Amino acid sequence: MLTPLAEHIQNKLLRGMGSIRIRTLTDLARRGYFLKLVCACGHSARIEPLGLAERLSRRSASLALDRLTESLKCQKCGGNNFDAIAVLGDEIWS
Repeated sequence: MLTPLAEHIQNKLLRGMGSIRIRTLTDLARRGYFLKLVCACGHSARIEPLGLAERLSRRSASLALDRLTESLKCQKCGGNNFDAIAVLGDEIWS
């Protein structure tokens, strides 16, 4: 089962010859996406997927997008109830 992020990316990247499957952080990086996590408390963070993949790999954690909540938590509230959004390139961050 795909996370909402993975489904969104998969739907956006449909091509005439088929679809591109994005299931991991490295898949995001290969396509030039960054990851934006938005917590239920309102805190948001922009994350470079390869850097996060390196940190998770050192802890032997999964790089699968549908398992990010097992390994990450909000820096503000400590929760893991967040939405993951793929963003291209350098988005303006407030």
